[in-house]
Amino acid sequence: MQARPLYMKFSTLKRKTLLRRLWAANSLDLLLDFALTYVSVVFNYLGPFFLKQILDSLDPEGDDAGSRAKMSKAYVYAFLAFLCTLCKAEADVQHLWYGRRAATRIRAELMTSIYDKALKRKDFSGIVDKDAEKNRKAKPSMDSKADDPKAGADVGKIVNLMAGDANRCSNMVSGAYFLYGAPFELLIASIFLYQLLGLSAFAGFFVLIIIWPLNNFVAKRAVRIHKGLSTARDKRMGVLNELISAVKFIKFFAWEDRWIQRVMDAREVEMQWMVKSRVNSVCFSLIWSTAPILVSCTAFFVYVMRGNQLTVGTAFTAIALFGMMRAPLNVIPAWIVQILQTGVAINRISTYLGEEEVDEQVSTLKKGALSPTDQIISGLGLEHGTFKWNEVEEKKEEQEAGKKSVTQSNAGNGHGEDDAATAVDSMSVAGSEVTDRRFELTDITVTFPEGELSVITGPTASGKTALLASF
Repeated sequence: MQARPLYMKFSTLKRKTLLRRLWAANSLDLLLDFALTYVSVVFNYLGPFFLKQILDSLDPEGDDAGSRAKMSKAYVYAFLAFLCTLCKAEADVQHLWYGRRAATRIRAELMTSIYDKALKRKDFSGIVDKDAEKNRKAKPSMDSKADDPKAGADVGKIVNLMAGDANRCSNMVSGAYFLYGAPFELLIASIFLYQLLGLSAFAGFFVLIIIWPLNNFVAKRAVRIHKGLSTARDKRMGVLNELISAVKFIKFFAWEDRWIQRVMDAREVEMQWMVKSRVNSVCFSLIWSTAPILVSCTAFFVYVMRGNQLTVGTAFTAIALFGMMRAPLNVIPAWIVQILQTGVAINRISTYLGEEEVDEQVSTLKKGALSPTDQIISGLGLEHGTFKWNEVEEKKEEQEAGKKSVTQSNAGNGHGEDDAATAVDSMSVAGSEVTDRRFELTDITVTFPEGELSVITGPTASGKTALLASF
């Protein structure tokens, strides 16, 4: 997939926020992914429905004729369950394809936008904030606040934006079907469980209500940790880039120990944030791994305590539904964290893309292609000029006189063909020497604006002097 057509389309979209631009550029794929995901969920939960019908059809109660009729229905339900599985597989293939295509396009759009901005932005990486220097402590700071628009971005942050934040946004889009498919799955499963267990099916959901405040605390902590980790990683990449670019001077002045300590300090801060992130992820996994088990156990306990009897069809169907609910219950908290981290990544990219840019005189990328009628020519300039260097052209009279003298000497005198051949050879050699040493500028069109500074640059012997000598 070529990135240039995607970027050309993406750059023409004007929206207030970066998120709206991404939606406007990839809304069709996202909507198809959304619709096909719901179709897949419907076919997926038809499986337990047909399982309940099959188990009820295999109930041994009744006469032989009724048993045969139920057995025939069981085969029909089994065939319908097979068709639902095929339809679910086809819907999964389609919605995954559209989702992956949207993710790939979003990654290409973000990476090309970041790269294009790097060629046009003002570089503030060398500016020192005096207030920050006064408040800086001996050890590197672990403040979670990041993305100060005035501070700009160095090479390390730009690399992290392209390699980390852009990929995080892409991965979020590729797996977004978990997010909007999981609530729909929980809704359908809750309806089926209510038909099977009654109000006892909702007893287990009180466990989720109890652990929700703890989940909210861990989610907020995850956002703060991710911002701090991103900031620490940017600083570490900036230090490494500075080290690699100036390694010769560091070796020359024997600054190895000082720079090694600087890199290790930045890495230590990053490792501290990584440890906090891992501990927070373990807490999330612990909470939501035990939640589905607690939900199912609580529901069965309340169902039995109310005096109901678990039959084979009810028990196996409820177990299948609770097993299917385990995946969305585990996915929702994990993807909530992913959404929060993706929001941080989008804000970082949006802050970077909103930085100040250089003037049109500095970057030719900002100059739009104007038609010849729109270009206003004012000042000194040339149009389709041709200039030669290191060549002396003979006058036309001298060239004609030389041709006549050579013709007369060949016709009147009897010196033979050797002299003529010698003269021709000498002329050809001289001409070839002049041709080899000749420098020529052809089809030059240039305009020097009035009242502005114009600079002519180029390597040695590229024609700078010949161009200036023509005026």
